[in-house]
Amino acid sequence: MTSSLCAICREGFGLNESVVNANGVHWHQQCFVCVQCLQPFPDGLFFEHEGRKYCQDDYELLFAPICSGCGQYIIGRIFTHKNSKWHPKCFTCYICGDELNGGFVKYQGNPTCKPCAGRARAQADSKYLCARCNHIIDTEHLTFKVRDIIDTEHLTFKVRDIIDTEHLTFKVRDIIDTEHLTFK
Repeated sequence: MTSSLCAICREGFGLNESVVNANGVHWHQQCFVCVQCLQPFPDGLFFEHEGRKYCQDDYELLFAPICSGCGQYIIGRIFTHKNSKWHPKCFTCYICGDELNGGFVKYQGNPTCKPCAGRARAQADSKYLCARCNHIIDTEHLTFKVRDIIDTEHLTFKVRDIIDTEHLTFKVRDIIDTEHLTFK
């Protein structure tokens, strides 16, 4: 066994005695307890704060912040917004509810994912949003050729379902190979 002393009682260890070794410091098993409740650590799991070891319940009670989303203690990664603390899974978009662990923007003072914020700003300004980059489209008219962006040989759709006909005008025969496209 080792010739070191127990970190708590400062007594030596017996020849066949089990010794707890945490971070190079040794304890008798009965001395290795939570500094708050003096109970052994369940499954050897402990949390350290300023060099002192705590069981999970006491650590949460004394030091862990409470999530503003679910009201539970936060152990691990913490998101902070407006002086509130959040679990990553609880920090969600104000509009769609998706997790915001990839970043966010403020929309009306609330954390919002970038696509939702873009759509909300575009809608508020009566503008359209680019489906590819999520930026507001500032031009008055959109012009495109369907055959340049769509494999028309394998596409069937209802034009009235995908095109805002009030704001977009075109002649189908000028931009679509109607021989390979079915309209309903």
